Amino acid sequence: METLDKRKRKFTSALRILRKLSDSGNLFISLKPPFTVDFEIPRDVLTQELKSSKLTEKEFLRFSDEISAMLDATLSDEADRYIEVRIQRSIEAGGLKEDDIPARRAMLSDEIEIVKAELFSDHLKRRYDLKKSSKAPAFTDVHWDVKVKTHDFKLGKLNFPYATFRITFQRNFQDDPLTLFATPTFDSMQINFTIDEIDYLVQALNKAREYLKQLEKEGR
Repeated sequence: METLDKRKRKFTSALRILRKLSDSGNLFISLKPPFTVDFEIPRDVLTQELKSSKLTEKEFLRFSDEISAMLDATLSDEADRYIEVRIQRSIEAGGLKEDDIPARRAMLSDEIEIVKAELFSDHLKRRYDLKKSSKAPAFTDVHWDVKVKTHDFKLGKLNFPYATFRITFQRNFQDDPLTLFATPTFDSMQINFTIDEIDYLVQALNKAREYLKQLEKEGR
C-alpha cells in the first residue's frame, strides 16, 4: 500500500509538472462545467517532461486526474463535498479506517489548497462561470492529424497534404437528468483544412484574440 509520504511526493511532482507546462503554454485547461475539468497536453511535450521526472506516465496520469478533479471542485465551490465523497469511497473500498478519517480529510484539504495556489486564477474562474452560463455550444478541445491524399475515385491521381481537425464542443451545461437525456452533452465535428485555409483561419483567430485581450485589459 502506498504510504502518505510517497503519495505526497508523487502528487507534488505531478502538480509541479502541470504548473511548468502551464507556465510554458503547453497546458490547456479544458473546462466542462458542471461535469469535469481536463488537462490537454501535447503528447511529445509530456513524453519529454516525464524523462526528467521520477514519475511513470501511468502515475502522472493518475495524479493529474486527481488534480483536475480538485481544481474542478475549487471552481465549482464544491471542495468540501469532494473531500467527503473521496472519504466515503475509501471507506466503502475498505481502504480507510475510522481512526484515519481526520488525517485523510486534512490531507485532501491541504492538497486542494496546493492545487488552488498553483493552478487556480480569477481568469480561470471567470472562464468557468462564463461557460457554465452558456446558451450556445462552447469549445472543449481540438485534435488534429496531417494526411496526404494521393488518389480520388473521380479525379484520379492527387498529391496534396491537408490536416483534419476534430473540434469537440459542449452542448449541455446542466446536470439535470431530464436535460441530459434530451440533449447530448458533448459533440464533435471533423473539418479538413489545406495550408491556405489554416493561414486564413489563424489570421481570423489572431484578430479575434487581440480584441478579446484588449477587452479583458479594459476589464469589460
